[in-house]
Amino acid sequence: MISDTNGLLDAVRRQLDDQTAQILSLDSKGYEDGFADAVTGGEGVNRHSGIARTSSGEVEFKLVAKTCAEFSQGASQRSWLYWKREPLAYDSGLLDALFGLAAPRCFGVTFPDRATAVIYMEAVENDQTSWDFETYERAGRALGRFNGHNLNNPSAHRNWMAPSRAICWVNEARSTLDTLMDLKGDPVVSRWLRGALLERTFALWSDADVLLEAMRELPSCLCHHDAFRRNLMMQPDDRQEEAVVAIDWAFVGPGVVGEELAATVGVSLQFMEVEPEDTRRLEQSVFSGYLMGLRDAAWKGSEADARLGFVASTSLMLGLGALGPWLPLLRDPDFEPIVEKIVGVPKDRFIDRISELQGYFLDLGEEAVSSIRGIPDI
Repeated sequence: MISDTNGLLDAVRRQLDDQTAQILSLDSKGYEDGFADAVTGGEGVNRHSGIARTSSGEVEFKLVAKTCAEFSQGASQRSWLYWKREPLAYDSGLLDALFGLAAPRCFGVTFPDRATAVIYMEAVENDQTSWDFETYERAGRALGRFNGHNLNNPSAHRNWMAPSRAICWVNEARSTLDTLMDLKGDPVVSRWLRGALLERTFALWSDADVLLEAMRELPSCLCHHDAFRRNLMMQPDDRQEEAVVAIDWAFVGPGVVGEELAATVGVSLQFMEVEPEDTRRLEQSVFSGYLMGLRDAAWKGSEADARLGFVASTSLMLGLGALGPWLPLLRDPDFEPIVEKIVGVPKDRFIDRISELQGYFLDLGEEAVSSIRGIPDI
């Protein structure tokens, strides 16, 4: 028999619903680390499988253990990188019964010491690894149901939740954006904001307060805040509202209607999940599904509010705010292999991709400003 390690045996017993179960054999395999692990000090995700002896005989088990560790930037609850947020989200029971989305079932959260937490959860299989635009629409609908069910619901909010990711990133990027026109000679900035993109980005920055004020007036809702392609697992349709399982709840917190799609559309594009020439088709598929999901959740609000939440938050987070977390990392030669590991392409190719998308993110911001000011489309 294998002795317990940081609560693994208890987690296996909960999964098998047998408090007498003993682990006879164990195989552990690490997953590839993602962006959050790279910048937040996470110690990785491991898949544990094996044989356990139960009261009804020997049975197979498999589950996932995610280890989160404290680090300086994520020490504060108000940080979007707060290291303890996902363990607390699972431990609180908040993720046990969601509408629209499902989270992996949790089999226990342990805190081996004051600076470490381990989440034991269901090993979710992704039944649809290749996504077409109908799949993106289905994902958008699930997110609309999730957001719509949690609209203007203060009881769903906790003090350890993340503030709006768009607002956090803009605040992190403020000093860079204030001096953006002085950075023309910066090798990363000149490649990212090439040609007219630099001046357009600075012009949108001058209107950032208009966007931020408009977002404060939109209906609030609980958001995953990182619901892009890699964090959404498609399950068989017969699971109905639980057909989409979302993993990685490290950024969960309040946002506004439409804000959830900033990651679903924008980050999926940045991380090479969809080609730039299909940007508008992706947007249309996700947004139309999102509106259906909001209606499924009995939302009576206007499509214009959802659209404004999407375009304002996407432009703030990715057209402006992305300079906050990404610019220091892309300047750092030591981070180059991590970028390639996360995105799957060399650093320079990733910079080229976000440069290709910058015009789209600025278009969304300009659309938002025009909408707020009542300027008709030409």
